[in-house]
Amino acid sequence: MFHIVFSSDDGYIKYLATLITSIIKNTHKESTEFINESYCFHILTNKLTQKTLEQLNTLEQELNEIYPCQIQIHTLKDDEFHGLPKLGYDKNKSQNYLTYYRIKLANFIPQDISICLYLDVDMLVLCDLRELFSMPINNHVAAVVLDNFIPKRKLRSKVNPIKNSLINTTTYFNAGMMLINLIEWRKQSVESKCLKFLSQYLPKSRDQDTLNVILENKTLILPPKWNILVRRLAGEKTFKGESKNYVINYSRKEYEDSIKNIKIVHYTGESKPWISPYQSLENYLPTTYPFRNEWWEYAKQTPSFSKELLEIQKSFEECKLDTYITTIAPKLQKMEKKIWSIRHPIAALISYLKQSK
Repeated sequence: MFHIVFSSDDGYIKYLATLITSIIKNTHKESTEFINESYCFHILTNKLTQKTLEQLNTLEQELNEIYPCQIQIHTLKDDEFHGLPKLGYDKNKSQNYLTYYRIKLANFIPQDISICLYLDVDMLVLCDLRELFSMPINNHVAAVVLDNFIPKRKLRSKVNPIKNSLINTTTYFNAGMMLINLIEWRKQSVESKCLKFLSQYLPKSRDQDTLNVILENKTLILPPKWNILVRRLAGEKTFKGESKNYVINYSRKEYEDSIKNIKIVHYTGESKPWISPYQSLENYLPTTYPFRNEWWEYAKQTPSFSKELLEIQKSFEECKLDTYITTIAPKLQKMEKKIWSIRHPIAALISYLKQSK
């Protein structure tokens, strides 16, 4: 059985359901390499409504007709993360501890299982994931993909302002995809070390920075195709070895070879397919980026949640004009202020020119 772990609250389950659907849809049932194997999807959550639980049950039943799978729900309590700052994508909505849940994932996987995969909700799988599970990671704690290169930065200590910690930026990985060696994870007490570090330091990227510190030199670096960051696919890119201020933490060849055969897409930052393309207007045009349409194709095929998801897509067009106005209004106000700021000098100049005549 292949164990895959996710963290999600009730509001994000429908997007997670799309990710799970993409996993099942891309699993080749006719393959003879993994006979009698199935998926076990573990959802770490704070609370799910009865309606959501019923929807997940229907999702499991319908996906089972395509490929054997089961969905297990694990509820964590806030007390387990007492003292840590709550986080969330939208500061106007309630914050939570979900981002830290991955640290505790080993508690929910059977002791006899040696490998599990952690995936962020904002992803889409375009391959047969069993290929990743068959990859040997030997004594490494996890197999990961490097994140964008970041300048060296200090992690401020809560206890002693003078005692700071540095992140190794050359091996800095994105924690949204981790193929985890559970034997080593447990043996090296990764969970307790992470929680201790979080109690002593204030990392900028919270658990991702923490995992990078605790797992430094203990990871197997995979090609970027296993966790392609959408926001870096478009536009100019600088690669490792080409500039001091490079962005992509791989060589140009490594990266270009990967994008020819992308396995997992990661919609990092604001590049979420379920967010209206009219909310972050640049040059007054809707936001576009690779693999947005592909995500919606899987959303349409997602059992139990497709109707709800398509209503979201429909609302984008219905609210397009309102969103345009809301987004453009602040820009127009800034332009108006600039016009007013130069109005008096221009009027004075005109008056002066008239008098000069």
